[in-house]
Amino acid sequence: APLGGHGRGPFPYAPYAEVWTPLLAGRVYHAPLRAKTGANAALNAAHGVRSDLFVPVMVAGRCWGALNLDDCTAERDWSDGEVE
Repeated sequence: APLGGHGRGPFPYAPYAEVWTPLLAGRVYHAPLRAKTGANAALNAAHGVRSDLFVPVMVAGRCWGALNLDDCTAERDWSDGEVE
């Protein structure tokens, strides 16, 4: 089923809104650890994720999931080429 703000699963909407909001709108989310907040920052810090990139998987205009890439060695911004 398409993803949404249903609050189920290990990553409910409210604590991870900075990731969910762009994904549900069909936009890429990427950020270095220093730019993250709340639960998202805590989760990334706990798992050694320094920067991440989420690309939404859209079907008929709805988000069904995301491709996620993590950089665990450097806190950096993803280049336009990497995002493409």
